[in-house]
Amino acid sequence: MIGDSALRVGAALLLAAALATGTAQADTLRDGAAAFAHRDTANAMRLLVPLDQQGDPVAECMVTVMLDQARGRVAYDADALSATCVAAARGEPGAWLDLAGYYRTGLILAKDEAKAAQLYRLAADRGQPVAQKVLGDLTAEGAGVKRDLAAACRWWGRAAMQGESREAQRNYGNCYLSGTGVTRSEVQALGWWLIARSNERRDADGLPAWVFQSDADADRLADALMRRMPADQVAEAQAFARAWKPTAE
Repeated sequence: MIGDSALRVGAALLLAAALATGTAQADTLRDGAAAFAHRDTANAMRLLVPLDQQGDPVAECMVTVMLDQARGRVAYDADALSATCVAAARGEPGAWLDLAGYYRTGLILAKDEAKAAQLYRLAADRGQPVAQKVLGDLTAEGAGVKRDLAAACRWWGRAAMQGESREAQRNYGNCYLSGTGVTRSEVQALGWWLIARSNERRDADGLPAWVFQSDADADRLADALMRRMPADQVAEAQAFARAWKPTAE
């Protein structure tokens, strides 16, 4: 029987190997992006094609541009997409967000919900609120990522706290009403719906909302909740909504 110490050593070695592999891939992606930016196609292809074949979405972006240019079938702004690819390789959250949109819609790049979700997650982890909202939607739908409503609520919450979209704020309120991913609280639910009501509509990503399909539906539910809640709880929710201010991560 293998002892605990041997198991711990084995686990540590596996973790070290995984970290080393990740670092090597990151270095290769960086070097490939540098060659790509300098139009050194031979070296860029040598470095990036293996990463593309392993499923790296950023490498695929650059390989797609080079192949389209070689085949003379570029029907898009190659310079703009190239700049996005390079910025994504450098770890810029805004570029991850833009590139994720290409994979989600299938515009230019082959549609791939898993790669879109991977890029949205990178940007969301860096505090990008639009990415957090979209990742919440994808997680609720099970699109490119395992369906998990509690995790979706956590992403919507992070987006909502930064002031990102009425949809994220409404959905976060619904999470409180149902107690999904958070401790159930009608006061918090109503508070977030009131915050959403007070904000101008901003549909940055065009994905369907998890709960509400219209402003009217959301307002009816908020009004119904206010009618049945005790007056002091309604007042608490209203005070929360009035005092709330977006907080960047």
